Amino acid sequence: MNECTETKLSNFGKKHFTFINQFFGDVQIRNIITEIFPNKKYRLEVEAADETFEYSKHHYLYEIKYDKNGNELVGKGKKVCSVAGKYQNIFVDKNDTLCQSYTLLRYLGYKFNLKMTRKDIQLRMCEMYKKIIENEQFIQIMKKEILPLSENKNRWIDYTKKNEPFITMKQLRENDNKYDYLFRNINDVLSKWESYGYSYFIGDGTLLCK
Repeated sequence: MNECTETKLSNFGKKHFTFINQFFGDVQIRNIITEIFPNKKYRLEVEAADETFEYSKHHYLYEIKYDKNGNELVGKGKKVCSVAGKYQNIFVDKNDTLCQSYTLLRYLGYKFNLKMTRKDIQLRMCEMYKKIIENEQFIQIMKKEILPLSENKNRWIDYTKKNEPFITMKQLRENDNKYDYLFRNINDVLSKWESYGYSYFIGDGTLLCK
């Protein structure tokens, strides 16, 4: 097992928030995902959160209902929420701010249920994010339409660094098969998440350190 310390988990939490929560919780990025992976059953939604989530944003799914002719019945759908579904409870798992991951997981057709361990659900999330960032269409849109935009240079805060407030947007070099700075860090987070980071989102966040 990967040697774990509270400092290591804390650093993982900052990096995860930067490159997973923040990035994949961005409406612009989620719209790209829905374009590449359309789903007629669900729609990704976001709402203002209360004090439970520090008045930030809470992601949920909207299950669309249709009439017999295939037309959406506006206002007749159902809200599918990770908190209401009892997958997410920050009073039990204090660092579980994974609502955007729960919604993407179900939206993209990954099966999970309350009988699964917290670790197994998170490993499924890692699998899902790998599928997204390895998708050629997603990569090309990021390279050509997102990363080069000057307004996106100050779009995402880097919570892992004190002196660099925004994520560095380094482009892929010509004939370089490696991802840019952003994608390398996403992959690094996923690797750490699978190895030991999952425990950060379980209980008080120090499970593997005990």
